[in-house]
Amino acid sequence: MLRRTSVWRAGKFTLAGIFIAATASAQSVQPAPDVAWPPRWTVSAGVESLWWRDAAQMGPPIDGSPVSWDGSGPIVYIAHDRGRRSRLHHFEGTFTVSGGFELRSPVRSTTALEDDGASRVSGRYEYHRYPWRDLWISGFDVGFGVEGAGDQMAFHRRFAADISLDRRITNLRTAGLLAARWRRSERWSLHAVWGNGITLGRSITDYRSDVEYAHQRWGGGWQSTLDVRGEVRVSAGARLTAGWFTSGEGRLESHNMHSFGRSRFTVGVSYGR
Repeated sequence: MLRRTSVWRAGKFTLAGIFIAATASAQSVQPAPDVAWPPRWTVSAGVESLWWRDAAQMGPPIDGSPVSWDGSGPIVYIAHDRGRRSRLHHFEGTFTVSGGFELRSPVRSTTALEDDGASRVSGRYEYHRYPWRDLWISGFDVGFGVEGAGDQMAFHRRFAADISLDRRITNLRTAGLLAARWRRSERWSLHAVWGNGITLGRSITDYRSDVEYAHQRWGGGWQSTLDVRGEVRVSAGARLTAGWFTSGEGRLESHNMHSFGRSRFTVGVSYGR
């Protein structure tokens, strides 16, 4: 295990050295002009899947027990972007409702009771800086940024006719970001953002059986995210967009540890003059 950790760290330092050297070489080229981009609004819809495990490893990589509670449902996504080529302000909000849950393990899957369900509403702000523009090839920009976000998730689980659990989780998080963007022409563009950061929040749980009780816990953990988006221009102001997002979080609340995450795929339209 120690050898694997040492090799992994050596690999990360090697990649960082290669990136810094290549970046320094690329900066000898005349920098691209810092062009202002018009504000844009994006509206998308798609499908989001949710998983939950009742045990977690606190720290990257996100890991958990082999049994997970999995479901999926529709999602609505609204975003606003403004800035220049050298910097970007990104605002987004999402709402999703999940159902059709299953209990999955490496050997079998069991359908959960019909009224199992979850809902989530979230908001996120990202600030990106792109100091390395036209890196290696024309139109390829690399940068970094920060993120602030909050979300509220509620779910209902039924274990038997007279035994159920309701949980509401309110989360705040902050993260550092690495961003890459490829915009070779005005016709299309690709964006990728990788984030890692900490979360802090409150969980309220209600148990209902022959004895009912509720408790509140504060907790936090580590979250990793990956956001990939693409756009294709269809008119002077409109673009078709598609995006894939995934996240995972390991969380500790008092003596309770769990991990959860989600993945979504959305398609929509973006407009800006």
